[in-house]
Amino acid sequence: SMARMSPEESNISLTILYNAKMLELRQEQAKQEQGITKKHREKRRYTISQAARQWEKELNITNTPKTVGMYKQSLGLYLAACGDHSIKDISREHGIEFLAYLQKLPGQVKGSKMAVDTQANHLRQFKTFLTWAYDSEIIDKIIRIKAPATPIKDMNTFTLSELDQLKVALETGFECAETHAESVRYKNLLRAYMLATNTLLRTGPIWCLPLKQIDLKKRIVSIRDIPELGFKNKGMKWPNKPINKELLAFLKEDFKGRDKKEKYYLDKGNGELWRFDKGDLSRQMSLVCQAAGLPKLKPFHHGMRATLITDLLNKGVAIQKVQHLADHSKIATTLLYLDTRTINQASAADELSRS
Repeated sequence: SMARMSPEESNISLTILYNAKMLELRQEQAKQEQGITKKHREKRRYTISQAARQWEKELNITNTPKTVGMYKQSLGLYLAACGDHSIKDISREHGIEFLAYLQKLPGQVKGSKMAVDTQANHLRQFKTFLTWAYDSEIIDKIIRIKAPATPIKDMNTFTLSELDQLKVALETGFECAETHAESVRYKNLLRAYMLATNTLLRTGPIWCLPLKQIDLKKRIVSIRDIPELGFKNKGMKWPNKPINKELLAFLKEDFKGRDKKEKYYLDKGNGELWRFDKGDLSRQMSLVCQAAGLPKLKPFHHGMRATLITDLLNKGVAIQKVQHLADHSKIATTLLYLDTRTINQASAADELSRS
C-alpha cells in the first residue's frame, strides 16, 4: 500500500499509474479515431442511392412525409438520368445530363414537355441533397448544378369586387341549397372564405383547424401541428392569428348553430373533417369560382391571399405588419405576392406632369 511507501517510492508508483492511464486513454482515442476514419472511408464509397437512403432517414425525422416524397421523386429521376454512380465522382456534367433528361420528360398536358418551373424544382431539390452530402462529409465540395432560367411571373389576383362576388355566390348557394350535403358544402366553403380573407391563413391550416383552437374571448386562432392528420405548420413564426371584428361577428353567429359533436372548423356536422385533404378544399372552392364567372386562379393562394396582401400594401400598411400576418420569413416573399398591375399608374403619371 502507498501508505507504507517512502515519498520517493510513492512518487514513482503514482508516475507509473499515471503513465499507464494515459496510455490506456491514448489507445482508446486511437481506436475511436480509427473507427471514425473507417466510417469516413465508407461514406466516401457511397453510391448516389446509398447516400440517398441515409439522407431519407434524416428527412423522416425532420420533414413531413409529403416533403420526403418530393425529395425521393427528384432523386429517382436523377438515378434514371445518370445511373447509380459513386457519389465522389459527382460533377457539373452530371447536372447538365440530369437537366437534359428532365427537358425530354412529358408534362401534365398531353403532348407537352415538363414545365421549366418543374425542372428547376427537381434540380433545386437535388442541390439540397448535395449540400447535405457535403455537410455530412460524404463529398469534399458543393457542386454547382446548372438550372434552367425560370421566368418571373406576375402575380395574378382577384379584384376586391370579385372577392365580394365570390362571397355572394357562397351565401346564395347556402341559402338555396336543396340537400343537406349541398348545405354543408356551401357553409364550409363560406367558413373557409371568411377565415382566409380575414387572417390570410393558407389552405392547410384552414382545412384541418380544430374548433378548440378558436378562442373567441381572446380573439385568437391558434395554428398548431396536428400529427394525426399529417399536418405540420409551414414554419410559422406567428402562429396565433388575431380575429378581427368581421370574423368575430361571423364566428359568433356560426358557433350558435354548431352541433356538440362537431370537432373541426370545416366539419361534416358529426365530428369528421369535411374534405379529405387541403387540395380537395381548394378544388371545391374553384368550382364555385368557375360557376360565378371569376378568373381562373388558385382560389386561396392567388384569389384571396395574394389579393388581400396586394390590397394591404396598396393601402400603405407597413410591409412588416403584412409580412407577419402572411407568415412570410422574408419581406421579399411578401413582395412577390404584390400584383403590380393593380397599382394605380395614373397617380404616378400625374406626378410626372410639370404643368
